[in-house]
Amino acid sequence: MRLVDTEGLAHSLSRLNARVGELPLRAAGSGHVPAAPDGETEPGLERLWSSVKDAFAGIITVERRDESVRAELSAAEVRLIRRQLGIELQAARLALIGGEAEVFRASLEQASVLLREEFAAESADVEGGLRLLESLLALDIAPPPPDISRSLNALRARGEP
Repeated sequence: MRLVDTEGLAHSLSRLNARVGELPLRAAGSGHVPAAPDGETEPGLERLWSSVKDAFAGIITVERRDESVRAELSAAEVRLIRRQLGIELQAARLALIGGEAEVFRASLEQASVLLREEFAAESADVEGGLRLLESLLALDIAPPPPDISRSLNALRARGEP
């Protein structure tokens, strides 16, 4: 029977949990960068229209983005996200030690979602954390015991006179 290295895996989860405060969060949108003036002057009404248009362009911007725009997070929200990830990692660690496979899997899945959605996926530390969680998700921490009934029956059959 293959046993799971519970101590080693629990230590790996603890190390990741200790680094949660250092993991970079996703950045919010950078905002609008105004275009540089071209230096040409236009006569009369065209110049007036151009200056009014430029004034409004500095106030109102329309941007097209392929990705969803993320709002700037407050310090309390950042602490909450980091704390939630820490709690999920700790719950996974305790479930691992207790042999509770369903809780272990659910906590790892939730921690993976948090890492993907809230943290900078391009960071090496976040990528490493995701790889660790994916490798842990592939494990069966509570494998079924081997069937020894045939061996037991053979021993019983030998022992009978």
